[in-house]
Amino acid sequence: MSSKEISAHPPAGKTVKPAKPRGPRGHLPSSPQRPVKMLSAREIMLHLHNEHKYMSKLLNILREQMELIDKGETPDLAIMLDVASYMGEYSDTSHHPKEDVIYRKLSECGDAHKAEVVSLLIDHEASNKKTETLLASIRDAQRDATRDSLKILRLRCEDYIASLNRHMDLEESRVFPRILEALSDDDWTDIISEIQPGIDPLFGRIVEQRYQDLSRAISSEMERAAEDFAMAELVGLGAAMENIGAIATYSNNIGKVLGKHFRQAYKSNVVAFRKLRGAKSRNATDYVSVTVDCMLNNYDTCTDAMRDIGKILRKARTQIAEPYTSRLRIYHDMARSPADSTKVDGDE
Repeated sequence: MSSKEISAHPPAGKTVKPAKPRGPRGHLPSSPQRPVKMLSAREIMLHLHNEHKYMSKLLNILREQMELIDKGETPDLAIMLDVASYMGEYSDTSHHPKEDVIYRKLSECGDAHKAEVVSLLIDHEASNKKTETLLASIRDAQRDATRDSLKILRLRCEDYIASLNRHMDLEESRVFPRILEALSDDDWTDIISEIQPGIDPLFGRIVEQRYQDLSRAISSEMERAAEDFAMAELVGLGAAMENIGAIATYSNNIGKVLGKHFRQAYKSNVVAFRKLRGAKSRNATDYVSVTVDCMLNNYDTCTDAMRDIGKILRKARTQIAEPYTSRLRIYHDMARSPADSTKVDGDE
């Protein structure tokens, strides 16, 4: 699908100051001479997918603050207010309406889609109300951060995060692929005339001043995730290198135990049958009795071998786990904030 362009040209033979053309919904382009690029169908769906990723980052910020409440600490209510404000001022009023345009067009493709579309539209309305409720809870906590107000805030955060994640998972896994399959070029022509990219105050090229703190919080959360991943790799690699010798040693010990017990069983079996042959017995019952005795001795040998191997494995597990636990302990001590260290020292 080719992109459409809107441009203005002065009448021939006249020097006329060009009027500023208006784009969809009456928005003025940044420059009167610059064409406005219309998004294609796949570009629109990619745009919506990216907005889901942005919303997931914000939900992670909310989850971090919710976990602070679980620990009995006071969350950063200002950051929580920024998250809820962005969700109300952009996601609920820009992202969801763009999806609504597409969903209504999808409902025209057949009765099979209507019930699902109605459910999605209801979810969007519910999301708007949940955002308003969350904002009210945050403001209540800002006025008076009592135990009850924080408990209510925590419950509303949990519900908000769960409902939005569930809704976005449904859209990404089922609805978006179905849209690309079901809608025709003519359908997208109607949709594209209504949906155009807007200016994102947080994830756009320029972060608005009111969202600077939230932008820094998102960056910090991403940096922490990257550091945790890098440290996990470092801990795992270092501990694995340290354990190579231990694994080799315990493997060798297991081999020795198995060899020792099976040599003993073999010798016992050979001795028993040699005695039977030396006695020159012609009674078949004697041979059956010796065979059964050897089998029982072999069973006892296997039991003893497994018991000794179990002791080795338990000791090996402790020694192999130690490099990981010690490294993780060091890492958590390094990662713990100075405030946390002071609190722990004061508690002691």
